[in-house]
Amino acid sequence: MVFLAFDHLDAYTGSCDEGLFLAQLKPSANYAFLDQYGSLVIDLSDALMVKPFRHGVAIVKTYDGTGLINAQGAWVLEPTYEDIDHLRGFDVFQFHRAVATRYQDGQIYSALIDTTGKEIIPLTQGLLTPIFNHKPIYTLTVFDASDNNQLQMGIYDGDGRVLIPVKDQLITTDDNGEIAKICRADQGCILLDQNFHFITEWMAESGDSTVRYGNGLIAIKQHDKYGYIDTHGRVIIESVYDDAQAFVQGVAVVRSGDAWYLIDKHNQPISQVYDGLIRYDERLYIAEKLGKYGIIDRDGKVMQPLSYDEIKAYITGDGLLAVKQHGLWGFVNRDAKMVIKPQYQAVNYFADGLAATKKNHKWGFINSNNQTVIDFIYDEPLKDMSLLEFSQAYAVTDGVIAVVKDGKWGIIDTQGVAKTDFIYDEIGLIDKHFIMVIKDGQTSHITRKGW
Repeated sequence: MVFLAFDHLDAYTGSCDEGLFLAQLKPSANYAFLDQYGSLVIDLSDALMVKPFRHGVAIVKTYDGTGLINAQGAWVLEPTYEDIDHLRGFDVFQFHRAVATRYQDGQIYSALIDTTGKEIIPLTQGLLTPIFNHKPIYTLTVFDASDNNQLQMGIYDGDGRVLIPVKDQLITTDDNGEIAKICRADQGCILLDQNFHFITEWMAESGDSTVRYGNGLIAIKQHDKYGYIDTHGRVIIESVYDDAQAFVQGVAVVRSGDAWYLIDKHNQPISQVYDGLIRYDERLYIAEKLGKYGIIDRDGKVMQPLSYDEIKAYITGDGLLAVKQHGLWGFVNRDAKMVIKPQYQAVNYFADGLAATKKNHKWGFINSNNQTVIDFIYDEPLKDMSLLEFSQAYAVTDGVIAVVKDGKWGIIDTQGVAKTDFIYDEIGLIDKHFIMVIKDGQTSHITRKGW
């Protein structure tokens, strides 16, 4: 029996669906499925992307498109789509269904398919998106190019039945995928739960499309004030607030005039009043008063004094908040304990255990113990970058980092080893397969196969 060397087994394959593990083989980095003994079962050397088996099929992307294979490696669905379930990561074929997309004439088309490749909802213009976590319900969003890209939306169930026809309306859900809000111009809004049970209706304020739901209470805005109702439509907290966020762990952020504070589900204040207050996670909140920032917990207790000039709460980071004091940056952890004292001129967020930091006008990378992992030898970005652009550059992205040295962009790995020459004018999108680069005005892609 031949045992193959592999770079890694994907972390999402622990269930070993179909008895096969997804691997990338050394030294080519080609995809393959192996059995429990490490023997090659399916060779996917031509694949650009592969997802683990779920419900008897695996999603495979090639140069021709994206399709489905079975456990014998045969195509169940030929690679004719652009993507399948690309919004769901490795959590694919939930409810044994997936959204397949294709681009035609500059427009996006989508279909709802099952594990046999059958189209439950035929390919149609617009984007299908799952909206509930526990029910196969999908919105179809269409931009009407003939009407100044007017947004139109409708709702389908998992069997392809139209629940709400596509029309001029906005459909949104809460962050947990449990409550849907449907608003139509001059007709108000209604709230539905994931069983499509009616909760309430009201004439909503314009521009308020979010669904703020948590702990059984929904924040709604009426007559320019926010209050809370329960999932039966009963008023629990009267509409008296100028802003009101979702309840989390029994606590919500509200604003009355310029005063921000925490309340409990009985509408009792449980914190001091602040000039600004935002939730970081289920325990901690960033508070601001008189231009200084600190951290409080959900009981209103001050965990870090309001003595910082700025606090950056990186949602995508490794659980560390960047704090600025006397012009220098450091980090605190999720327990609001200072783990790296302010000492850097600038910082980016932690990703894969590393954060870009700047000292003596050069950039390098440290770990959460403040040890230098990659030396401080890199320059400032070549242009003013948005926060999104910067977060995709000087930070670990799919195992590599885009940085500037001697006036040119290049790519390094998490040990600081150069993976490309520093010859590029710009670095664009980075993913597991390709990196977009610009040199002398020409855009091209670097393949990462074999890295």
